[in-house]
Order: sequence, then C-alpha cells, then structure tokens
Amino acid sequence: TSSSSGIATPASTTASSSNIATSDEDEDDEYEITTKTSAHDDSDYDLRGCIGTLAPRSLNYALSEFAITSALHDHRFNPIALHELPLLRVGVSLLVKYEECEHCFDWEVGVHGIIIKFDGTGGTTSGSSMRNNERGYSATYLPEVAHEQRWSQREAVASLVRKAGYRSVIGDELLRSIRCTRYQSSKCRLSYGDYAAKRHGGLDLLKDAGVVTAAAVDEAMRRRARSSKPCVHL
Repeated sequence: TSSSSGIATPASTTASSSNIATSDEDEDDEYEITTKTSAHDDSDYDLRGCIGTLAPRSLNYALSEFAITSALHDHRFNPIALHELPLLRVGVSLLVKYEECEHCFDWEVGVHGIIIKFDGTGGTTSGSSMRNNERGYSATYLPEVAHEQRWSQREAVASLVRKAGYRSVIGDELLRSIRCTRYQSSKCRLSYGDYAAKRHGGLDLLKDAGVVTAAAVDEAMRRRARSSKPCVHL
C-alpha cells in the first residue's frame, strides 16, 4: 500500500503481456505484476494491486492471468474501475539472481528483495503467534519496497516479520533464526496510453472496453483453471 508507479486492469492486461513478452520462447520465471494509478499523467502513481508468484511460471500463459488478479482481486484494494483505465500503468518484475544470505541483514537496500522464513520459536511467543508456529512464517518484499519506504535493513526486516503474521516480540534471537534469501528483479513498465499508441495507433480502446474486458476475463479464467499454483501479495 505505498505509492510510486505502474498498473493494469482488465483491458490493460493485454498491455502487460505485450510489453514483457519480447521473445517467442515460453520461459519459466518467478515474477510479480504491480497495478498502480495516477490522478494525472505527470504525477506519482498510487499502488492499486500487486500480485505475484515465487514458483516458476510460463510467461506466455500466466501474465494475463496475474494482471487480471492484480487489477481486480487484490483484497487490499477495490477493483480497478473502467474510468481509471486511461490513468493506469502496469509493471512486471521478473525475479532473478536468488542467493542464500548468511543472515537476515546480508542484502542491500535498493538492490535486493528478500524472502524470509522462520518458525517463530526465537523469542517470546503467545496467542496467535504460538498457534502459527506449527506452520512457520514466510514473507517477501520486492527490491524497491525498502528504498521507497526509506527503511533501513532492520526496519524492513521487522516490517516483513509483521507482514508474515508474527505478532510477538522481535528480538535478537528471532532475528538470528530467520532464514533469508535475497534476489533482484528486472522490471518493465507500460502505461495505458503508451500501450494504445504502440498496439493500436493511439485508438481509444474505451469505446470497445466491454468487448476487450470480457475477452480478457474469459481468457484468464480458462488459464487459471489449468493451474493450481498459488499467488502471493508482494
């Protein structure tokens, strides 16, 4: 729920796949789609959806599905409305260069995203945290998150522990118990206006938005039915 750039809706779903799929190869990658909107073309963008997966997925088959999910089914936000379409920008991040960290601060703000995993036994436990210990905890932040929030490494890790659902004291023992993986991302962004200009010669697709939206949703639902891989909020 921060602000910055990029976004996709049902119709701009097509924008995301055409922007990223620069090769005909059906590659498997971990990736994330960020949906953001701007009140004006030259202003900062506000986050409107962000969905991804840490499991390898085929870009050719899953990008439109995740764009639809980001735009309409991120439970932290209201679904993107049709009137927002001209103000949208989509961002697609390919997650690359995974490396195991020596400790939970073995990464660089503005360069790495991190995945943390821990069982919650390192420190004082009570209530819901005690119950959650049976399943363990995990969460991730993309490389730009700590930089955009102006967090130090310690602040980012503490926030990520809370994002994972841990509600007890965050002490040194808990921090030492965290298993951390760092990664980097390769990100592309495309606004709705740029997409329309590149793919449709500047044609106003809103005139046929009902048809475009129905086709995009139908295609995404058919592809989702063939996949059981989970999504994660990033």
